[in-house]
Amino acid sequence: MILGAVAQRESTAFATQGLWVRFPSAPLSKRRLVASIEPELHRSKIEAILQRVGLEDCEVLIVDSPEEWARQHGVKRDLPFVSAIAGLVDGRPVVVLQRKITSDTQSRVLDGMVVRGVELEGFPAEVETLEDPSAYLEHLVLHEAAHLILPDGATELQCDQWAFERMSV
Repeated sequence: MILGAVAQRESTAFATQGLWVRFPSAPLSKRRLVASIEPELHRSKIEAILQRVGLEDCEVLIVDSPEEWARQHGVKRDLPFVSAIAGLVDGRPVVVLQRKITSDTQSRVLDGMVVRGVELEGFPAEVETLEDPSAYLEHLVLHEAAHLILPDGATELQCDQWAFERMSV
């Protein structure tokens, strides 16, 4: 589980299970993601995904900065490169997505999965499929749904695994 992050000029360092892991600011992999994702263009797909996993009453918000939205609404977030957040607002489930998810952000999120050990836990082929923007968006929404559905304290790795198990692509 990633416990914190420190952005530095030439690299990023993560505290993971008490150990610091450092990797260059450039993506770990040689991913060639070129397409940005604009969730608003896929709102009906996002809502269908949430309905499919039993979150019919989940509100979908699309904002410029999910991190800023979280600060304003008291939703705790302790991971870097946030392109989505899930939480409860006035008792209602909410998934907040970044208005434009750049290819750089996608690469960093996928590299974060590598740091968390997803590829070592049996999902290497699945992580590669997330280089497709449609699959990336589906996994992102399912991952945030997992934060709402799984018991409190579920790790990022558990949410990733839950999302992979429910992907349709």
